[in-house]
Amino acid sequence: MGDKRGRLPPDLTTIPCELLTAEAFRPYGEVIEVGQGRLTTANMGTARRFNWIANLYSTRTKDFAPSIPSSRTPNPNLSAHPSALPSELLTPPARPNLTIFSIAPTPTLPFPMKVIERHKYSTQFFMPIHQEEGSHPQKGYLVIVALNDPVTDGPDWRTLKAFVAAMHQGINYSAGCWHAPMIALDHRTDFLMLVWEREGEQTSLSEDTDVVTMDHAISIPVASSKGHNFTGAKDTSKGAKL
Repeated sequence: MGDKRGRLPPDLTTIPCELLTAEAFRPYGEVIEVGQGRLTTANMGTARRFNWIANLYSTRTKDFAPSIPSSRTPNPNLSAHPSALPSELLTPPARPNLTIFSIAPTPTLPFPMKVIERHKYSTQFFMPIHQEEGSHPQKGYLVIVALNDPVTDGPDWRTLKAFVAAMHQGINYSAGCWHAPMIALDHRTDFLMLVWEREGEQTSLSEDTDVVTMDHAISIPVASSKGHNFTGAKDTSKGAKL
């Protein structure tokens, strides 16, 4: 994991927070929830199956093929097609790494974001699978994202956004999308995670995960209490309530 220093605009000290929706998150990846994707039936008619809900891929493989090849516009975060990558990034190819993250709740709210990272050659998928009892199902975790700046090959601070995600929502970051590490809010939360990595075969410390530590923290004004009183999150979806 490579770590670089990032200089923020001096006046960038806080950003607003909004509820996570598929439309608002689309430039950064996909929101995973019931209702997304093509619906079919399964299990002898007892189940609804939502198909092709996330575009999962790694560019560090010679048989590169996004799981939804024709459904998305070109990804502005994508650094390079495999045909343009040096052979040392393709041999051996990256492997899918399915893991479980068990994340303790942040001790500080509003959240002070000081670190942002990306997986330059791979999408990264997270789906909550368990949260401690007593938690609020609509206020599960905090998501902070930014697009890549093609000029600096670093975060484009003009695109920095923060979202509050519910426990029924997962996320899939596009390859190259900058994002904060996962942030559980009031309770410990377990996530299923999928990313392609070349652990032990990397050409540099930043090949799998590229990390930027900022020169000052950005405050994300989502406050909470054990009574689940969240403030500072802007509702941008019809019918959603905080």
